[in-house]
Amino acid sequence: MHWKAVPWYLGERNKIAATKRQEVDQGREWPLRLVDLLPELRVVLCLGNAARDAVAPGRTELEARGLSVLNAPHPSQRRYNVTQGSDEVRALAAFREAMILASVTR
Repeated sequence: MHWKAVPWYLGERNKIAATKRQEVDQGREWPLRLVDLLPELRVVLCLGNAARDAVAPGRTELEARGLSVLNAPHPSQRRYNVTQGSDEVRALAAFREAMILASVTR
């Protein structure tokens, strides 16, 4: 499962707004609700610092439910350009690891 820190659109019609702490706090309850609906889920992949920070308070509970929680850089082209591709390499490695963990039989 790929989860955004705030699972709804932020901003206006033509402009995306930055994520605010209050919005992350409001979005925090939804991943656990969603996990309850996905009994075959095995991996949660947090893409970016905001997603990592949003999942962090519930990470222990997710892991107690048998889920692997992975972190990776946000997959934006702007981010990849700024880091000369090193974040892209790290993100691809995280996706590979998620794929391997998801394919392991329980």
